[in-house]
Amino acid sequence: MKKLIFVMLAIFIANSETIWHSDGSYTTINGDTAWHSDGSYSTRSGDTIYHSDGSYSTRSGNTTWNSDGSYSTRSGDTIWNSDGSYSCDGKNLKLEELENQFDAIFLCIGANKSGKMGVKGENLNGKFDKAN
Repeated sequence: MKKLIFVMLAIFIANSETIWHSDGSYTTINGDTAWHSDGSYSTRSGDTIYHSDGSYSTRSGNTTWNSDGSYSTRSGDTIWNSDGSYSCDGKNLKLEELENQFDAIFLCIGANKSGKMGVKGENLNGKFDKAN
């Protein structure tokens, strides 16, 4: 079976860190606050992260334990979640590493919001404006 990875490249505010998730969403961290692409946020206080939905997470070493019983473990630039999904800290991705792990790499260059260009065919089926 061939392996393919999609890599999103974008420009973000200086002094922030963006983490890309396997479902196409992202988190931008600025100071002690993490802003999520779904509009929610999280705030860090020591080893505890408080989420806007009332839940919380506690970090111990490379593992983060969540109030719902799930957990995630960081290994290098990848965060592996107990549900099998993962996140990549995009600022540390190296193309050479991806070339060694995958048979094909699809680079997506753009922003988190799309705009219409007014060209023929931009509304055809099979064309995607952004990750939903």
